[in-house]
Amino acid sequence: MAGAVSGDRGFLGSEDSMKMPEVSVTPLANGDLGLRFGYPTPHGGCQRMDATFTEDAVDGQFRSAATAQTNVRVAFADYKHFAVLYSETRGGGVRNVWLQLCRG
Repeated sequence: MAGAVSGDRGFLGSEDSMKMPEVSVTPLANGDLGLRFGYPTPHGGCQRMDATFTEDAVDGQFRSAATAQTNVRVAFADYKHFAVLYSETRGGGVRNVWLQLCRG
């Protein structure tokens, strides 16, 4: 991931000490979207997570109950060099929006 912006209060409170995660975006044959995340840990390790986002009723929109992301869209991508992801999470009555620039 080359960059991220959000109004998420947790993100805003830790953005100065946060390291950028690695994200791999892969369109799957069945129309779903595969994402592989790698997050740096405070002790120098890496936490990895694979997630499959299921295609929603709206073309280009995906959902994942496992990650609490209720709306993920590939806003623009060539799937080789970069992708711009729009994602939305909802929890506890709070809606957070993220824009992420992922590069190949």
